Amino acid sequence: MDGFEQAAIEQLRALLESDEDPFARTTSPRHVTASGIVLDRRTGTILLHLHRRLGRWLQPGGHVEAGEAPSATAIRETHEETGILVRHPLTGPRILHIDEHPGPDGHLHIDLRYLLLTDRRSPRIGPGEVTGTGPGATLRWVEPATIAHITDGSLERAVRRLPDDV
Repeated sequence: MDGFEQAAIEQLRALLESDEDPFARTTSPRHVTASGIVLDRRTGTILLHLHRRLGRWLQPGGHVEAGEAPSATAIRETHEETGILVRHPLTGPRILHIDEHPGPDGHLHIDLRYLLLTDRRSPRIGPGEVTGTGPGATLRWVEPATIAHITDGSLERAVRRLPDDV
């Protein structure tokens, strides 16, 4: 764990100990989101999508809906944003990393980043947010070693935690 993640965990603890709903989008200045670090076990590559509002390559994820567990949010958001069917490891949901970062809507997200698995046999075009996989695509499968060249350091730190046993 690095200092950035430790700070995010401290913010998460403070939010959970407060009277605020940690998952409500209206909770300010920060609330909890969930995302998926999607690993294709056959190729060892990681799925990224081009975030339509931020214009950056990120892991799929988003806001937790009322009554939804964050682990379910990671799966739902991944499918909505990519069209790819994913699952948690057989041992159950596993948080790889926790990060705090500005959301596109002006407040802070404390993001729970779950390990999700796929075999890529499912469709590659999502129902709403993805436009395709050819030139100019909004989806990309990336070797873990190249993550640092494509996206930010926090995602690289999460990917470094990928287990060898999945």
